[in-house]
Amino acid sequence: MAVPRTKLFLLALGLTGLGLGMAPAIAHKGATGVVKDRMVAMKDMGTGMKAIGLMIAGRKPYDAHQVKDAAMMIRKHAMQIPKLFPHGTDKKPSVAKAEIWKNFKDFEATAMRLAGFAHALQDGAGNKMSMEGVKMTPDMMSDPAKMKHLPPKLIFAQMAKTCSACHETYRQEKKQ
Repeated sequence: MAVPRTKLFLLALGLTGLGLGMAPAIAHKGATGVVKDRMVAMKDMGTGMKAIGLMIAGRKPYDAHQVKDAAMMIRKHAMQIPKLFPHGTDKKPSVAKAEIWKNFKDFEATAMRLAGFAHALQDGAGNKMSMEGVKMTPDMMSDPAKMKHLPPKLIFAQMAKTCSACHETYRQEKKQ
């Protein structure tokens, strides 16, 4: 049974928001070097996702320039993610799971998928919010290059879904 896009979007937005609220309080404690660098990058991306999410959800006024800037920052960091996870950097305070290095190609592909969706949002930040006049193709939602013509909320939903999937697979639960 297919989940309506609106429900999927709201779920993705909720999952993204839940994970972001706790990150600053826990992250960075005792981290140095590349582990600290990636924690800072993840925090920056989380801040950008939260800002976009608040606008998409209508809790803040939508500003296409701010969305574009945040998407550009997320894209830049996402493209660097694989370099921020060299072997041997899974010790505390890192919350990276060993699965990253067992499935590095998938991990890298997920990061590049996020970069692609962020690029689509960067290009499509000024698009209409409605689907009026938009022609959908079966592969459009999984191909970031084809998504740049869609409403920003749909592009953002794919970004949030990608972040959540990566965190679920490759990040240990953070202890409160």
